Amino acid sequence: MPFTLISGTFSQDISHKLSIILKVPIFKMLSRQSSDRKLHVVAAENFAIDEIFIIMASEFNSSCLNDALMELILFINLCKLSSNAKLTVGSAT
Repeated sequence: MPFTLISGTFSQDISHKLSIILKVPIFKMLSRQSSDRKLHVVAAENFAIDEIFIIMASEFNSSCLNDALMELILFINLCKLSSNAKLTVGSAT
């Protein structure tokens, strides 16, 4: 598999449309927030990928900006720790 997409919580729609157009899968990442507002990110699949594209929304209201940025940081950290794949982050509106 040459590359895959990872979708942030706030960019599910655009990531789904991109995956259909590009005919590439969306990598399964589980992101959830616990009752004490801690964000948890887990890879639901194995990393055997050459390139990873993370798609994040660029328009947020003030209440979810911190959550989206923390999710992005956790996605990047998980990808870098789990794989030596080339990592690209894109912003979608």
